[in-house]
Amino acid sequence: MRGNKQGTPENDDLRKQLERQTEELRTCRARLRALEQRLEELTRQPDRPLDENIRQEVDRIREKDHLQILRSRQAAMAEMVGNIAHQWRQPLTTVSLLIQDLRECYVYGEFTREYLEKNVDNALGVIQRMSQTLNEYRSFFSIDTESRIFEVRELLERSVSFIESSLRCRNIAVTIEADNGLAATGYPNELSQAILNIIGNAREVFSERQTGEPMIRIRAFREGSRTVVTVIDNGGGIPEAVMDRIFEPYFTTRSPEKSLGLGLYTARIIIEQKMGGRLTADNVEGGARFRIEI
Repeated sequence: MRGNKQGTPENDDLRKQLERQTEELRTCRARLRALEQRLEELTRQPDRPLDENIRQEVDRIREKDHLQILRSRQAAMAEMVGNIAHQWRQPLTTVSLLIQDLRECYVYGEFTREYLEKNVDNALGVIQRMSQTLNEYRSFFSIDTESRIFEVRELLERSVSFIESSLRCRNIAVTIEADNGLAATGYPNELSQAILNIIGNAREVFSERQTGEPMIRIRAFREGSRTVVTVIDNGGGIPEAVMDRIFEPYFTTRSPEKSLGLGLYTARIIIEQKMGGRLTADNVEGGARFRIEI
């Protein structure tokens, strides 16, 4: 089954916190369904006053759902910290070698002003790129408070770059195809999170099924008045027996320590409730296709 995994060492503590609240939230959602049904019954009876306690309870449990989405975002942040560390290893090694080279040149009498300036410029260039990485991650985890126009290809490329190291380590190829000048209106950081949840889901399916030559293909195009983004993988597809349940909260066929079943649920909440769009899934030849309409 397709489930989102947050299994890096950096987020073990966060996983435990999430697991402690999972059972409580399951109970809350069951109560919410019962209360919403009761609320609907009361609203169909105009001669009866609406029970304010029921309304308040519905609002309170909905707030718990909102908090759970935020915790899912925190789990994604923990994984991102691991990705930053992975991405920084190589540039830190480069800076270390540049510094060692300066010392050796001085020891062996090969130190010149020109060589010093060249190495300093190289080191500063590496450090600047590292700083840019931090700025990009900080921007991603800021909450969009207003809907705005954004360029779709740029957003897709930035989203993939956040987990590029993790994908490369698992030999997962990702291709992005987007219509030139394609733009959309909405909350780009939230859309990035939804896309990363879908990609992360495919990544774990590849690992579980030991997919040979794993590949993810992302396409973005205009369809009528809507912008469409599809994410297609070659991981073998979604079992028909669970197709109707993959977006349910806490649903996963994997063990609880490996998945809380919130990745795809969170993605749908973002796309449909926050952005007024639609997220669906189906099987294509050799894998699964997730379709985002905004």
